[in-house]
Amino acid sequence: MNAGRTQSDDWYLVRRDHDGSARVVAKNGELQGWRKLGSVYRGATFKAAEKVVGQVLSSGTVGVEGGVFCAPVAGPDGLPHAVLVSTTADPGEIPEVGVWEWRFPLTADAPPVLHVTPAALDQFGVGIESRDRTVYGPADFFTRAMNLSEILPHLGFLYDSDEGEQRAARTMMKGDDGEDRDLHFVEQVGSGPAGERVVRGLCWPAAYDPRALATRTLDIELATALAVAGDQFVAVGDIRFPYAPYVVKWVTSHPPGLGHGSSTGQTPGIHPDDLGRLLEYVMELGNVGPGDPAPTLAGIRARRAGGGWISGSGKGFRLSEQFYPTIWVALITPDHPEL
Repeated sequence: MNAGRTQSDDWYLVRRDHDGSARVVAKNGELQGWRKLGSVYRGATFKAAEKVVGQVLSSGTVGVEGGVFCAPVAGPDGLPHAVLVSTTADPGEIPEVGVWEWRFPLTADAPPVLHVTPAALDQFGVGIESRDRTVYGPADFFTRAMNLSEILPHLGFLYDSDEGEQRAARTMMKGDDGEDRDLHFVEQVGSGPAGERVVRGLCWPAAYDPRALATRTLDIELATALAVAGDQFVAVGDIRFPYAPYVVKWVTSHPPGLGHGSSTGQTPGIHPDDLGRLLEYVMELGNVGPGDPAPTLAGIRARRAGGGWISGSGKGFRLSEQFYPTIWVALITPDHPEL
């Protein structure tokens, strides 16, 4: 969002706050802390910007008012979730901003559903082969994020934040093409038409600094190398929904041959005859106290790409009993594929 721009053709990313006021969340790709629109524009320019921002957020079409250019940033539902504003008459290429929306079920004790735009999938690095559905889940969002120190605060915000609460973050992603991506996130909690909890987010690339990127990934790269050397596969899972546990991310690659749905934590990845045992194991993990040994689970079969099943054994441990009690790390040793 910031490449090759000058002060006279700044791009401002603007979205509505929970009170309906227009707030500037980024300038040329740099976070701005939800500033008021009047803090960046003055006088007649502010009045024109305020008017055209309101018009574009309502209409979803490009608008120009008093020399202020405004373009919508559409969400997964096709409606404008934010706008990009410039005071240049011909601003040229409009920056790409990804949009997502988490929708929580009203009654079911289950994870939220993720709706996401193609622009966000591009920025997350989701390959075409993984875009095989229109609705996604937590595993799809987090599995490409590299650092648990960036993932877990996001999970905390997703489930524990209050109506109107906002969050800005910077998150490293490793795309399916193997390339690292450094993204800015901004999120806000709202509600849907039926009163359901909704968390809406925007993302765009941060300024590229290869040395900083490499430094931020050293810990996870070391952990991955140690796990691979130990001939184990490592996954981080969330058991806050005992009947719908999901994989947050694979620290290592997932076991060879594991079907796409299983590798991202989507059900039905577990053999029907083993699902009950897995859920019992998850319930048992939830009752493990601080310092207690975690049980081992063996013989669970997961769907194999191309048909059939693969089986293995695993053992889990908590990362933080105090702050993230539902987050577990699974150490998995696969058996031979079962045909």
